[in-house]
Amino acid sequence: MQCKHVKENGSQCKANSMTNSDFCYLHNPNISEEEKKQGQAR
Repeated sequence: MQCKHVKENGSQCKANSMTNSDFCYLHNPNISEEEKKQGQAR
């Protein structure tokens, strides 16, 4: 399933959504910005 996030330019995110979620990792509102930063640092 595709991420349901709509970007500022009106286009939809093309990433696959996470299991049991409507959003990809970067757009998932259940994941804090701090967790996202830690995941990118690896």
